[in-house]
Amino acid sequence: LYLAEPSDEDGQHGRLETVSYLVLEAGTHRLGNGTQLEVSTVGTSATVGRLLNNQWEPITLNTAFSSSPVVLSQIQTTTGDSYLQTRHDDITSSGFQLALEQEEGISTRHGVETVGYLAMDVGSGEWSNMSYEAFNTPMAVTDSWYQLSYQQSYVTLPSLLTSLASYKGIDSSHVRYIDSLTGGVQLKIDEDTTYDTEVRHTAAESVAYLAIGGEGLLSALPPQLPASASSNPSIPVSALHTAFLDVSNGDLAFTEPEAGTSRDPFDADRTFISSARASAVTIRPVSKAANDRVFAALGNQHLDFEWMADTHNGNRALSGTLQQAILESWWFFGCQRRLLGRL
Repeated sequence: LYLAEPSDEDGQHGRLETVSYLVLEAGTHRLGNGTQLEVSTVGTSATVGRLLNNQWEPITLNTAFSSSPVVLSQIQTTTGDSYLQTRHDDITSSGFQLALEQEEGISTRHGVETVGYLAMDVGSGEWSNMSYEAFNTPMAVTDSWYQLSYQQSYVTLPSLLTSLASYKGIDSSHVRYIDSLTGGVQLKIDEDTTYDTEVRHTAAESVAYLAIGGEGLLSALPPQLPASASSNPSIPVSALHTAFLDVSNGDLAFTEPEAGTSRDPFDADRTFISSARASAVTIRPVSKAANDRVFAALGNQHLDFEWMADTHNGNRALSGTLQQAILESWWFFGCQRRLLGRL
């Protein structure tokens, strides 16, 4: 993480700046109050600017938002000039336009960069016991300071993330803020001076922002089992015949059975488990062969098997039936799998 200055500055930012950051796992998530989030990355060279014919990257959202969401984005790579930002336009419930924006005096397109983005429902509430709010300002932010009053009451100074939510002015632009207090903050649009010396941005823009009242770990609800899953047929256990299941500390690992032994629990449609933590477990195939078998077996999205009461790895297992295990997300050869199981 570093601060970047345009090319007409000396590149030495002699003052400390405060930076808020948010790290989220890619995917679709839901908070306890029903707020929906979609997090992903895109590689793009789509570039906009005063001296360019604008090119936008269309982003299609998978989440069924009921209205235009709050969209925040951040460049995650540095394959080209370091002074670079993102712009958004045409934000709707189904998608938005995204582009890279270089300093104002550049007349060539930028190379491919990876951009991370978050789209979330407009609103406020509690997120992991911290107050938050996510909104888009009116189309009213210019180069003059705009007073934004928070809708939540924050005990401590909230962490604040912003992105421009519109593209009304063609000059290279970014959001600056000062006087961040528990009750609000002042925002304005700033420009660089690599093309001309004026920094007036009279075209009013909308600013997307997320304020979180605190610092710490954030979590969402576990993935939910679709209603249709209960009527689907189960995967025959024999489809996983040569894989061994072992649950420990919430992790479910597929490993090869030991050569020359009978340590293949699926011979008797049985397996040992060492922990009762059955929801949102992570599956990590440890070899390509096991990965291929698991991929084939989970293609029908169901897995039924029985637990044997046994002591394994020092933990007492439980008896019962684990039914309706569903593949929530599949990460090819990243070897991270998530299942939701219900007793």
